[in-house]
Amino acid sequence: LLESLLPVTVGSAEDQAKRHVNVVLLIDISASTGSGFSSSSRQSVEAVEKALAVGVLNDLRATDRVAMVAFNTNAYVIADLLPVADIRPLLIDRIPRLTYVGGTLVNEGIKAARQILAPLSGSKGIVLFSDGKSASKPDDLIAARIAAEQGIKMYTVGVGEGTDAEHMEALALAGNGAY
Repeated sequence: LLESLLPVTVGSAEDQAKRHVNVVLLIDISASTGSGFSSSSRQSVEAVEKALAVGVLNDLRATDRVAMVAFNTNAYVIADLLPVADIRPLLIDRIPRLTYVGGTLVNEGIKAARQILAPLSGSKGIVLFSDGKSASKPDDLIAARIAAEQGIKMYTVGVGEGTDAEHMEALALAGNGAY
């Protein structure tokens, strides 16, 4: 999932050391993600989203930089961009505390993530955890395209059997990323 974010280049170690990996974990906290993960599971989409976000966080290197944004119809910066080594304990504490309520406007979350990443150099990526059930689908795609124009890749992770996979795939495509 994050392979294309990692700094893999041909050159000196000094060149590679200058390259930063910048990631925003973008978590859908709308009411629709509080539903069951699947008909055969007792887990909620919410619980699976949280576990996946922690898993991605744990897969990042200590020197990579990560921020976290949660969204429903508004975006909330949960943690500013910092090296993983400095922010991991804070995020591990805050992720389980996220409360799921309200509607879904994915574009609001993407805009907030873009504001964090756009001015930076190095590799930039958004990892979106969502069921894809957004009330702003055309605007979501525009936001993902703008992110791509700013050099930000969009990785989408569909969570739950009711995921709008078509929308999640379209977001990844518009954002030059992967679903």
